[in-house]
Amino acid sequence: MTGVTTNIVTSVEVTASEVSDFSQFAGLVESTAKRFDVAEVSADKGYLSKRNMELVNALGATPYIAFKAGTIANNGCEIWAKMYHTTSNSTGKSSWRTITSGLMSTARSRC
Repeated sequence: MTGVTTNIVTSVEVTASEVSDFSQFAGLVESTAKRFDVAEVSADKGYLSKRNMELVNALGATPYIAFKAGTIANNGCEIWAKMYHTTSNSTGKSSWRTITSGLMSTARSRC
């Protein structure tokens, strides 16, 4: 994870190539929250899950995780519904998806 403003690497986990990035999300977010005040967490759609949304919310931060095509607004998770409506434009597509994808591309190009 990296700070958006500072570009400081806040947490890192080195794994074997066959380990899913998705499975590392919770540990990275929790580790970052121990060392920094986290207000927002942005992630691409590969990290989208009810559990990840609720984790970020429980830490007092706002999750901005891009929604996958066909995502429904109400899956029984209050923060999910809130973020779906916050990040969706009039066509129902996530406008945040474009922003998050751009951030991820920038981060990858710097490594």
